[in-house]
Amino acid sequence: MITIRHRTISVLITAAAVLLLCTIPAASPARAMAKVSCKPDVGMRQVDPIVARGSTTSAHMHEFFGNNALLTLTAPENATYDQLVDQPTACTNPGDSAAYWAPALLINGQLTPAGRFVAYYRSFDHLEVGTAQPYPADLRIVTARYSWSCHESSTIVRQVTIPDCSTATGTAVRLTVHYTFPSCWDGRLNDHTTTGNTADYAPTGVTNHLTFFTKTKTGTSCPAAYPIKLPELLENVSWGDGTPGYWAGKQLSLSSDGPTDPPGTTSHADFLQTWDPTALSTMVTQCINTAPAATSTCG
Repeated sequence: MITIRHRTISVLITAAAVLLLCTIPAASPARAMAKVSCKPDVGMRQVDPIVARGSTTSAHMHEFFGNNALLTLTAPENATYDQLVDQPTACTNPGDSAAYWAPALLINGQLTPAGRFVAYYRSFDHLEVGTAQPYPADLRIVTARYSWSCHESSTIVRQVTIPDCSTATGTAVRLTVHYTFPSCWDGRLNDHTTTGNTADYAPTGVTNHLTFFTKTKTGTSCPAAYPIKLPELLENVSWGDGTPGYWAGKQLSLSSDGPTDPPGTTSHADFLQTWDPTALSTMVTQCINTAPAATSTCG
């Protein structure tokens, strides 16, 4: 593993990710109701407007996707909803002006931009057609529910550490990290004007106003304390040229990994909800609450 000098994410994040990967079925983004591709990335910067609001330097480098305005701000670490909503985007849906970011990948010690970023929006309980209402403005989420693969079509099973994709076979071999975000909300948000961690959900450090849905033999539901059903956001971030040979002999780690962390086990992702409100409502209505048509809205 490459040694890097950024502060390590809490081991609680890694422990939670391992536990959740073992107990929650893997996501199936190919069946997602709304698909939004965002590429290329909009840049890398060592700032974090959610977890380290007000700090000009965050704990580690991030790669940003979607909203084109965020990194052009004089103080991106203090980015607000009003500064980002309905701004130009690198996403295929022009109404998706949300900002997405995650730790950057290092290949042989060099920061390496992702080749693909895809956001999938589904019903609150991961169904093809189901229940969800639009996100509230300025919702801020940090998730540590993740898994790594060598792409959906490869022979490498999902795992919590970065896999060796040089041994994978399949129609497209791309190193991919998959993130899943909570979809049950209690109707409240934290203070987004304070300094430090302004997330409405994060593995540690805040009062959580969201949680993940529960699944039993009788069906799926949101816990009683979090009754409002929002879309379930899934993200895939991928690297590589589609061949296993690309990965031969390469050393891999994340910018958030510390010297003793198994590579990739500090994975986490941030979502700052700054969609155009009309576009968001249309997407939820047309792509989640009803069977989607083959339109640019649903992807």
